[in-house]
Amino acid sequence: MGQPETFLFLTSGPALMRDAVIGNGRLTLAYDARGCIREVYYPQPGLWNHSLGAPSHIGFQSQGITYWLGETTPAPRLQATGREVQIIWKDLDQGLEVHLQDCLDSSLPLLRRHFHLRGVAGAKVTLLLHHDFRLLETENLDGVRFCPSQRFLLHYKRQQNIGVGLVEPSSWAVRWTLGRRDGEDGRGIRALVERQGLDNNPCAVGAGESVLGIDVVLDDEGHARISSYVAAWQEQEEKAQIDSSLKEHSSHLVAPDTREETTASTRTLVNHAKDLLSVFGSAVIASPDSESLEVAKEHYGYIWPRDGAFVAMTWDALGEHTRARRFYDFCEKALLEEGYLLQRYHPDGTPGSSWHPEPQSKSRLRPIQEDSTALCCLAASRHFLSVQQKSQASARHLAENLILPSARFLVSYRDEESGLPLPSHDLWEERFGIHTFTVAAVIAALKSAAEVARILKREEARQFQTVAESMDEALQTRLFHQDAGRFARTATVQANGSLHLDATPDASLCGLFLFDHGKIHDPLVQRTMTSIEEELWVRNGVGGMARYHDDHYHRRSHDPDKIPGNPWIICTLWLAQWHALAGDDEGRLRAESLLTWVADRARPSGALPEQVHPTTGENVSVCPLVWSHSTLIDAFTALNPKG
Repeated sequence: MGQPETFLFLTSGPALMRDAVIGNGRLTLAYDARGCIREVYYPQPGLWNHSLGAPSHIGFQSQGITYWLGETTPAPRLQATGREVQIIWKDLDQGLEVHLQDCLDSSLPLLRRHFHLRGVAGAKVTLLLHHDFRLLETENLDGVRFCPSQRFLLHYKRQQNIGVGLVEPSSWAVRWTLGRRDGEDGRGIRALVERQGLDNNPCAVGAGESVLGIDVVLDDEGHARISSYVAAWQEQEEKAQIDSSLKEHSSHLVAPDTREETTASTRTLVNHAKDLLSVFGSAVIASPDSESLEVAKEHYGYIWPRDGAFVAMTWDALGEHTRARRFYDFCEKALLEEGYLLQRYHPDGTPGSSWHPEPQSKSRLRPIQEDSTALCCLAASRHFLSVQQKSQASARHLAENLILPSARFLVSYRDEESGLPLPSHDLWEERFGIHTFTVAAVIAALKSAAEVARILKREEARQFQTVAESMDEALQTRLFHQDAGRFARTATVQANGSLHLDATPDASLCGLFLFDHGKIHDPLVQRTMTSIEEELWVRNGVGGMARYHDDHYHRRSHDPDKIPGNPWIICTLWLAQWHALAGDDEGRLRAESLLTWVADRARPSGALPEQVHPTTGENVSVCPLVWSHSTLIDAFTALNPKG
């Protein structure tokens, strides 16, 4: 993302990355590499996070010994698709295997968990389901109690409830322990279970967590099947719907997956990326990974209009127009009266915290990333052009309430003398000025908005087109750095009104072709792309393309002359798009190799991070980053336009 220095944080290693994400629009869950649920979002993606990254573990007790899966046992294999994740733990002590299939209901905030235990016939095992919820995103006032009438554990705080219980078979004996996460000298309730077993205490308050135990005996073939559930609700009406669904499907048990692990091809990874995008509706949060909360007290669970616009354009390209429209509806509601969007938003549409300072009074400047407004205008305009013949009234509404107002702002927010946009914050949210990426986005947005206005027979179509053409000319004459032989990334206005060009090589210069593929064969754009590939490729490490020279964000090397910065997935994929769109055999081969490089950096589950370590290749920052996955689809489509 490119947050300021105070936002820098270190992840605690690959085991804590979010390897799998599933969701149905109401309940969204993220799992780490151990198979622990780490994020619980309800009632929509990004709002609220009822776990704050705290792991909920799975374990078992056998012959007096307690094991926590993925922690005191080998790591599992995870596979996730949309609303389902399958996890397999093998080579466990006591000769045990645990197969888990977690399935979200199609619409209710209900997770059904189907366990299949395999081991020695007649073995007695207690399956342990640990849950540590921090309801409504606070760590205090969490209560938990056992509800004997329905035999489930209820975690509750104010209006928020999460229930954990057994579905079938009802003949299994159920025990539990409730306690405080800060008990046992800070080791929490799991340490209590290890020390004294399950004690069936009825309630706990303050910092409540729970362990539900199911006593099973493996049958003559060494098998046992258990179904449990996790459900979230705030209203009793929704609780009644959950209860009804559990009764209707109480006998339904999906057979656990038995497929062997296969090497993920690029196409397989692309399919996983499509599954991941399907988890999000209008709430296209940047990442469900909240690991940064521990250090930075911030996270990526916001909606950045920039990220969302890229994802929405990917949806539209895939024909998923309904999904894309939900995001545009979100932007329409968030758009300020003047016609621009702010840096980021909470999933409920309220503005998120920002490090973009307010300008002085009476200034024409605004505390914005203009590229975000431009990208949303561009994406919505392309959506209009795709759907307007089939959905004229809906498309017209989108034009009147998002496309045309934002285009008018883009026209007004420019310097009449230079023809360029007024200064704003850059794509990476780190510097203030006039940025080549922003200019390219504004030009593309105004050209697309002009097409929309022409269809609607609006006189301003000519103005949008004229301003775009004038700005394109200004881009060529004012932002090309003659000494560097390529475009500058940023221009800053000096006291005398002149422009100082920053020639730092920056992957954001890919914006020159990303929004207008006709620029692929422009000699100046070609020189720029050749230059930044040469200067930003991490040659003295694992490869991949850095964001820009001497990138400080999460940096793992302090020698930028050897390693310009951490390789970023989106930057490497932009480079792949460039080579794929070039159209020659050499370019296609280079694009294929770049896609393979990205596939090799994916988590075993297929999740893609924001960036990777330049020398070890380990994931750095959040994982998954939704933008990385949409960009993978874009690059793959550029290379394989027929699918």
